[in-house]
Amino acid sequence: MFWILRMASTSETGLQLFARLTARPSLVGLDYVLFPDGPNAKEVIELSGEPSCGKTLLFSQFIVKCILPTEKKNVKVGGLKAGVILLNTDHHFQMYKLVSLMEAHLKAVSETFSVSDVEDIVKNSLDRLIIYNITDSAQLLVTFHALHTVVSNRPEIGLILLDSVCAFYWQDSMTSGIRKMDLYAKNVLKTLQKTLGDFKGVVMYSRPAYFQSKSGKLEKCSFEPSVGSVNRKIVLKRTEQEHVFSGSIETPTGQSLRLFTIDSAGIHWIEQ
Repeated sequence: MFWILRMASTSETGLQLFARLTARPSLVGLDYVLFPDGPNAKEVIELSGEPSCGKTLLFSQFIVKCILPTEKKNVKVGGLKAGVILLNTDHHFQMYKLVSLMEAHLKAVSETFSVSDVEDIVKNSLDRLIIYNITDSAQLLVTFHALHTVVSNRPEIGLILLDSVCAFYWQDSMTSGIRKMDLYAKNVLKTLQKTLGDFKGVVMYSRPAYFQSKSGKLEKCSFEPSVGSVNRKIVLKRTEQEHVFSGSIETPTGQSLRLFTIDSAGIHWIEQ
């Protein structure tokens, strides 16, 4: 239904327009390994990978980094104090895992935080997270349209995550006739971007490694943000070494590879 959609005009107040067009919190520092120079405003980032390679975990770490405060009680926490919207379509996201990652991070940055301090920081940080649990294509479309108002009313939102872009592919392909996976993903992305309008935050989406057209050519990353284009691509894979994974990072200027491990505290990049 995404490709036959005619975008309905949405009225907004002057205050909402100002909030939507104003600068969003900077996400520079989100992950210096993956984004040494960003991510920048209005970028679209694709995260793909094999099963159980850390896609949803990496998204969870991005959420933690965003919603935590920059400091608390004169202790540098290292968060970005930015709002996040998670469009949870695959339902792999686990709230208890997110909270445990936050608690582990807070304990690592300071031993002076009491139990009540940690609870207070976690609670206040979660106020900056909005989660939509989506079960079908129609609900996803309705949610896309709702985002226009949400981001207008919440100027602190700097990141929108879609996990994943292909959750309803089989459902939609039966009614739309579109079989090419790459085209389907692009249409979903375009629909999201059009409903967001001139959103000056960052959009990320995930997809499984297999979700690409066999005959289609992979599009290169785009220098400039535009509707339907991707500015960075991250691919997670297993390696031959046990418990070691690789992350391939593609940008318009080149490609790099980093290794990482996974434990209860999250993803850890191996120093080169």
